[in-house]
Amino acid sequence: MTALPARPTDPAARRAWRLAALPGLMAERILLLDGGMGTMIQSHRLTEADYRGERFADWPVDLRGNNDLLSITRPQVISGIHQAYLEAGADILETNTFNSTSVSMADYKLEPHVYDMNVGGATGLVGDPSGRTDVNAEGVSPVLRNDQRIKLFTEHHENVLAGRARAVKVAREAMGR
Repeated sequence: MTALPARPTDPAARRAWRLAALPGLMAERILLLDGGMGTMIQSHRLTEADYRGERFADWPVDLRGNNDLLSITRPQVISGIHQAYLEAGADILETNTFNSTSVSMADYKLEPHVYDMNVGGATGLVGDPSGRTDVNAEGVSPVLRNDQRIKLFTEHHENVLAGRARAVKVAREAMGR
């Protein structure tokens, strides 16, 4: 196995370190992607108040079940889940942004907060204290209409990249039939 140089402490240097290490690691072994976020969130048995947090305490629409919102209202829940996946051996963490698009958030009247959810979902990822290389990847949900797809992918990807996501994973279903 290739020995990695010491993990830098500066975030910008850490990003470059991870990106430089990734091709070598992929050549040596299969990298492990984290598991299901939704099921892990459900295990926390969060209430409506948990989803709302202080920021959305008076929001006019029910927010329970909007898992992407937790990246900004309960980031410690999401980082705890990421930490559990790292401890289980994951090399790649997905952001909690699967439905962080204006179309998906319209049900909750949260379209103006999509950027915050995407950036929060990408910047809230925990680092692996062992020094093992971990890479965060962003996942995006399937979108039905072609005219919306390009706009939403662009919006979504620009937002998570602003939050320092290092890779983009597009769900196969999002590519159309």
